[in-house]
Amino acid sequence: AVGLNPNPYVSLTNRLAVVRFHDFEGALRTLVWEPTVPENSAEAPFYQNLIDRYGEWAAFNLFSKQYHSLAEALSICGLSPGEVDFAAFDHLHVQDLRPLMGTDGQEPFFPNATFLHQRREVDTFRSPHPMQWAWYVPGGMDGVREDNQLLLDGDVELGVGVALMATPGHTDGNQSLVLNTPD
Repeated sequence: AVGLNPNPYVSLTNRLAVVRFHDFEGALRTLVWEPTVPENSAEAPFYQNLIDRYGEWAAFNLFSKQYHSLAEALSICGLSPGEVDFAAFDHLHVQDLRPLMGTDGQEPFFPNATFLHQRREVDTFRSPHPMQWAWYVPGGMDGVREDNQLLLDGDVELGVGVALMATPGHTDGNQSLVLNTPD
């Protein structure tokens, strides 16, 4: 007999990580890793299909739980959005970068941050492969400010013990956060 689970989906917990580190000149820097805005992620076709199938109440009360908004999470850490130097994601599935990076008509949530993306991931976001379309928010990069974006072509060290490493697989431009501490 095979056990049946009423939830046929994999459950994930997306967590914001805040990393404080010294750059190679000794300045204290702040990186936010995975600064997802859940209400914008719901616009990805995969999630829209779930909402259409199960309804908004089930989608937002049974299938998901938001513990804090991005602003609340930063506040708990004693930070404001203006104190963030870098923002990055492992990949850009279900991300809407417009409110975070800003557009011509919208100020960025992180006014002083440089967004660190693998070039291959941004290329895929702008023109998704047919097997990937359901995971990217339609128009999620339309009109974003590009002066605050640094496109990476592989691994980069940000400072003492902090690096982003290209780890393609899940997506072409997947990257992983690498931390090396004395502990």
